[in-house]
Amino acid sequence: MIKIIKAILLSLIIVLVLYYTGYIIVSKAGVSNFRQFYKEKENIDVLFIGPSTIYYVISPMYIWDKYGIVTYNRGTQSQTYALSYSLLEESLKKEKPSLIVLDISLLAILEHNKHINNAVMNQIASPLLRNQTRLLYNDNISALNIFNLYHDRIFNLSKLDFFTESFYKGVLANPMFGFNSNLKDKDDGSNIELDKIVIEYTKKYIWLANRYNTDILFVCMPSLSNRKKYYREFSKLSSSLNVPYINYSEDNMSSLIGIDYQKDFVDSFHMNMYGGRKVMDHLIPYIIEHYNIPNRKNDPAYASWNEDYIKYARAINREEIRELKSFQEWQKQAYYDNYTMLISTNGDNVLNRLPQTMKEKFKSLGLNKFETDKRNQKYAAIIDNNQVFFEEVSDNKVEYKGRMKNLVNLLVSSENRKATVNVSGKPRAKNRYGINFVIYDKVNREIVDSIWIDPAQPDVVRR
Repeated sequence: MIKIIKAILLSLIIVLVLYYTGYIIVSKAGVSNFRQFYKEKENIDVLFIGPSTIYYVISPMYIWDKYGIVTYNRGTQSQTYALSYSLLEESLKKEKPSLIVLDISLLAILEHNKHINNAVMNQIASPLLRNQTRLLYNDNISALNIFNLYHDRIFNLSKLDFFTESFYKGVLANPMFGFNSNLKDKDDGSNIELDKIVIEYTKKYIWLANRYNTDILFVCMPSLSNRKKYYREFSKLSSSLNVPYINYSEDNMSSLIGIDYQKDFVDSFHMNMYGGRKVMDHLIPYIIEHYNIPNRKNDPAYASWNEDYIKYARAINREEIRELKSFQEWQKQAYYDNYTMLISTNGDNVLNRLPQTMKEKFKSLGLNKFETDKRNQKYAAIIDNNQVFFEEVSDNKVEYKGRMKNLVNLLVSSENRKATVNVSGKPRAKNRYGINFVIYDKVNREIVDSIWIDPAQPDVVRR
């Protein structure tokens, strides 16, 4: 009997090891902290689901902070119209949302993207549904063998294979703040008929929502692609089925929410986070008005969401500041509670070459030694906890060397046309002519950004 028990225990251990090893080696392409959804303790009131168009821009933490609404983003890259059904079905077994928001943006592309969607399917929590879905989208039973599919990843693992941040609540972990100013509308104005699969699955979504006693809202994110004809055609289908549908790709809707086609997109199909905020600021008030979704901001049961928002805000600020090109905008983001700003000049007479308007911006940070008669103007400063910790200007070398909280072996100096900022013994400044800035995050203990500005063009951030 003891031998049997040991054999059973050993078998269980082997199964568990294989299971967790399998989860580690599967590709994470196109997904972001996907399994965090299964760990959420609080009920989700609004569930977003769909392809990358929603995965990239609908931020539950932004919605939480501004509207107090509890949402979750179960979007992924290349999530086909049919695959969303499997994910939604499983999601409704765990959560009881009052509303499902389904993005239809990929209904024009029905073929299966094996590279991306295998990664999605392999992270479905339910083994039964996971295998059923794999077999639905793959040619044979070999698709069930994780080790056969992903053994070559064993030597190419990253930290995302072991650890993902929980506070993003499903949205892309590295939000896109860049933009493409050369995009043009590709709508050819033609009409199209929807594939029968689209009609079939739209009815299935409605049936599934009714089965779980929840509302469903179909949406289409803003777009500059020639797929707009599909999105227009879907309005006829939604009307015939008597279900609500908001088509943000239509010119009148894009105009209503203030979409800037030159600044709110990274490509013709994907909005950046700036555009996403405009969508959320229209969509969420609409949802609140039409679906009676409660504000849980002051609900003690959701106190952890306030804590998660602080972490999220720090992460978003870090991503955004790295994309900014204007020093005026950069300066606003850099003046942050968990940041230490380290400043050093390279070159003679840099301070006097700054225009007065720029000097005023520096003075707003608490710095006050820009008006100087020093000829060589060696300058260094440190701003910590939104206060000036160190500031000095001289004809000779200026330097701060020492330790601050969460800053080890800190050195900030300006000498002989050399700007030095070392953190923990590593050089971090660009050491270019002008004023060099380094932003250090004391909470995450990392360099956020390193830039310099030329006094001849002081509002241009250079990296």
